[in-house]
Amino acid sequence: MISVQSEQAQAADLIFKDSVSFWAKGAWHWTFYCARTTLTSPIAFIFDVAYAPMIVIVASTSIVQNSVSGRTFLTASMAFLAVLASALVSLAGLIVGHKERHLLKRFRASPMPTSALIFGFIAGSAVPALLSAILAYMVAHWFFGVPWPANIGLTAISWFAALLVIALMAVILSSFMRRVKTVTSMVMPLFFVIIGISGLFYPIKLSPKWLQVISWLSPTRPASDWFITSATNSSFVSMYGWEPILLVGWILGLFIVAVRYFKWD
Repeated sequence: MISVQSEQAQAADLIFKDSVSFWAKGAWHWTFYCARTTLTSPIAFIFDVAYAPMIVIVASTSIVQNSVSGRTFLTASMAFLAVLASALVSLAGLIVGHKERHLLKRFRASPMPTSALIFGFIAGSAVPALLSAILAYMVAHWFFGVPWPANIGLTAISWFAALLVIALMAVILSSFMRRVKTVTSMVMPLFFVIIGISGLFYPIKLSPKWLQVISWLSPTRPASDWFITSATNSSFVSMYGWEPILLVGWILGLFIVAVRYFKWD
C-alpha cells in the first residue's frame, strides 16, 4: 500500500515538473519570437527603440540645455515613454496582428497555457523597451551629464512594474480588437492621453487639480510616480507611500482580467 502511494506521489511530482518545464519552454520561445519580430521591423525599431533616445538628444540640446535637473527628469520620462511605446502600442498591434491572421487560433489548439502565451507577449515587449531605456540613459549620461539613477535596484523594480501594468493593459485592450487598423485608431490616442495624465513631459503636480484627480483613474499614475521618483530622487514628483501597493493591486487585477478574458480570435 505504501509503495503504491509512493509511486503515485512520484508520478504526480513528474507531471508537475513536466508542466512547469513545458510552460517555461513555451514562454521562452514565444518571448524570443516576439522580441525578434519587433527588433527586425524597421518601423517598430524606430518607434520602440530609437524614439526615446532621439527625444533625449533633441530636447537636451534645445528645451532643457541649461538645466541638469530638467535633463534628469526628461531622461527618466523618456525611459518610461519607451515602456508606453513598446508595451502598449506595439504589443497591442502585435497581438491583434496575429489574431487578424488567425495565428492565435492555432495556439489555442496547442497545450500551451494562456498565461505562458501572455507572459511571452509581455516579456517580448520588454526587450526593445529595456534597450531603448538603456540607450536613453547612456546618451544622456555621456553627452549631457545626466547622472545615473541613485538607486539602480529600486529604479529597475519600478520600471519593470510599470512595464507589467502597461503591457497587461495592452493585452486586455487587444481582446476587444480584431483589426490592426483599429489599434492605430484607438490605442494611439490613448497613448497620448496616458502621456498627459502620467506627467511625462511636465510634473503632474503642476497640472490643474481636475487633471490630477483624473490621473488616479489610470494605473500609469502610480507607475510613473514610482519610477520617476526612483530614477531622479528629486522634488519633481510627489509620491505617496502607498502608491507602490496600489500599483501591485493594479497588476494583480489586470492579470486576472487579461487571462480570464483573453480572446484568441
